[in-house]
This record gives sequence, C-alpha cells and structure tokens, in this order.
Amino acid sequence: MINKEIPVHIGKCYGSTAVGGHGQTVIPVEARRELGMETGTKLLAFDFFQGRALLLLKADAVEQLVTVITTRLSEFETIAREVNKITAETNGGSN
Repeated sequence: MINKEIPVHIGKCYGSTAVGGHGQTVIPVEARRELGMETGTKLLAFDFFQGRALLLLKADAVEQLVTVITTRLSEFETIAREVNKITAETNGGSN
C-alpha cells in the first residue's frame, strides 16, 4: 500500500516588505543570504493561493520543480489505480 502521508512544509517567514511606487519590492537580506540570491538572480513570479499570494521561484530551480510535480503526479496516478482496483474488487468486478 502507498504511504498516504504527504509532508507539508510551509517554509520560513523572513519578515515583510512593501511594493514601492515603481512596483518594486525588497527581498529581506536574510532570505537573500540563505537562498543564495545575488544581484541579477532571475526569479519567476507566479500567482498563488487564488490570487492572494505571489510565489517567487529562482529560475534555475524550475527543472527541480518540474521533477517534483511529475513525481507527485505519478504517485497520484498509482493511488487512483489502487482505489479503482479496490472498488472493482468490492463491487464484484464491476465499476
């Protein structure tokens, strides 16, 4: 049987920032240091949490993100197959 526990990692809060007049914001220094962000680091900006949050992702991390998402999709596919198999067995072979 598949491990149904999905670890949740919310992450660390580095403080707050505000959007300036030109649409710019400052990333707190602690975040930049810990995440290895230097001047010129490319970030991708995503709408997150139904428009209530902005997710910034280092551009060089995209490949890793795609790998994680793909892995999770494969896990969900496996779970769906197991559920369908159990349902079919319970219903005497009919879906």
